[in-house]
Amino acid sequence: MKPTVVPKGPRSPGRFLMRGESVIASTGLLLAAILLTCMVAMGYWMARVQRTSLESVRVREIESLGDLLTQVTERLLVLDELTTVRRLLIDVGRTCELQRCRIVLADGSVLADADPANITVTDAPLTWGVAGVAAPGDDPDLLSRSFPLVVARRGTARLELTAGLNYPKRAYWETQAGVAVIASIALIALLLIYRRMRRRVIALGIIREALLDLANGERSPEALSMRGNLAPEARAWNVLVAQNQKLRKELVSTRAGEMLSARPSADRQLQEMCDAMRQGIILVDKEMKANYANGAAAVYLSSTAKKIVGADIGQFVPKEALDLIKKAVGGTGRSWTFVEVDQRDKNPGGVLRFKVRPLRREDVSAAMIGIDDVTQQRVADEARNAFITQVTHELRAPLTNIRLYTEQAIEDGDQDPQMRGRCLNVISQEARRLEGIVTDMLSVAEIEAGTMSLRKDDVRLEMLIEALKADYSGLADEKNITLEFKLPPKLPVIHADRDKIGLALHNLVNNALKYTPDGGRVEVKVDVKDGNMIIEVVDSGIGIAEADIGQIFERFFRANDPKVSAVTGSGLGLALAREVVRLHGGDIRVESEVGKGSTFSMVLPALSAKAA
Repeated sequence: MKPTVVPKGPRSPGRFLMRGESVIASTGLLLAAILLTCMVAMGYWMARVQRTSLESVRVREIESLGDLLTQVTERLLVLDELTTVRRLLIDVGRTCELQRCRIVLADGSVLADADPANITVTDAPLTWGVAGVAAPGDDPDLLSRSFPLVVARRGTARLELTAGLNYPKRAYWETQAGVAVIASIALIALLLIYRRMRRRVIALGIIREALLDLANGERSPEALSMRGNLAPEARAWNVLVAQNQKLRKELVSTRAGEMLSARPSADRQLQEMCDAMRQGIILVDKEMKANYANGAAAVYLSSTAKKIVGADIGQFVPKEALDLIKKAVGGTGRSWTFVEVDQRDKNPGGVLRFKVRPLRREDVSAAMIGIDDVTQQRVADEARNAFITQVTHELRAPLTNIRLYTEQAIEDGDQDPQMRGRCLNVISQEARRLEGIVTDMLSVAEIEAGTMSLRKDDVRLEMLIEALKADYSGLADEKNITLEFKLPPKLPVIHADRDKIGLALHNLVNNALKYTPDGGRVEVKVDVKDGNMIIEVVDSGIGIAEADIGQIFERFFRANDPKVSAVTGSGLGLALAREVVRLHGGDIRVESEVGKGSTFSMVLPALSAKAA
């Protein structure tokens, strides 16, 4: 009778874990700890993101409110409407839930406050001096902003706004409760899986002890075998041990044969995997000959893998990359080096990044070359840089004019009231221009983020048309352009977002005036047809090339025509106008001919039955 190893029972006295269960138990505890750590980190991260998002939204609200209040209060204070200003601050403070909303003069006295009890000056002084900027508050739960007020003939003051950062604790705890529920479900599932696996631990633990004996040099089948009535795994182990001695030599030879027969298949699989990669890979030996090239490398080098392999690599790669390869093969290179080569002037062309790394095996010099197509990244970088340059120029021009005319009004305004009036008009126009640029950029950001919403109401078109006349008649007169509005006897009332539709119309009319030479003509026509309202903006300007018509509604696009480059613009107006109209269920069509002008047609559906 063969001697057997008599295993212990499934559980040792005084131990909680079964025999052989310690490995899987420690793994389960580690997984549970990792899961809990991830869930705690996720809860903290979600809370932080929620707080940061609410804080960012509140900051934008306060800054937008401060900019708007600054414009309104400056105008009212110029008109000596102090009572109106105080009433306005009371209403704004109450409506926007502000902790502080007041106007402070240079000497620290409070001219107006949302809380009338805090006002220290009954009437506005004739001169105020120059007010500084208030220091930010130290309370992290309060958001404080200070906005300078410049009032002609009086001086400067500052508008101080302070708002609380109210975080909805209910939403926070709901989020944390959701994370806790998910963590609990995951832990329960992990426990159930563990309990199911635990049933097999006894036999596997005994097998583990036998394997440890085998690792310590035990080769006797009698010492390694065990009772076969414990579990199917134990019986299978006994069979394996019994056959171990008999099959040792055959197993070694079989494995050697399998390795030799499987190697070509593995090589083919490796080659197929490399050919499926988007990155080009080339292996070069010490003689600068290519030993391997995948399909991506052949495409990037406008050749085939068969032509590259075995040939001198200098025939295919540019000189900049060849220098790096020579250094790597020659032993002067130690790590990854790379170079980008711009071949966009060639056909086919693009920007290729060559990465070279030396290989060392048994003192044989070789190098591996990686090739990536980074054309789209460079095009995106160039577009971003061009946009930044354009926007900087667009913002700098009105700011420069505002500064210059402000200085002129301050220096010579008292002696020449007419000149001061002209300066203020220019400052007002440039400020509106600056506001338009910022509004366009914010609107485009809202569209890209998918957060732009419409506040629809009944809109009377005659009011929008009158606003267009008032805003652009002066510009048309300056350029000696005939600006004409052809309207039907009665304009319909549409259900739309008045501000958004007005923004789209302003962009279309502004574009028509900008790209129409002096002495030209711009017409705005309104018609009602087939249940749609059609607004056409027709100009006699420089026109649009047929190749550019499909791209003019793309963000930041500007044609390469020198006539277009001579006119300032950010490339956002038409893109924003079309997105706004499409949000209303309509669209903008364009017809143009170079040198003869363009016609932009805004089509808005779902007209109301009401009439003006």
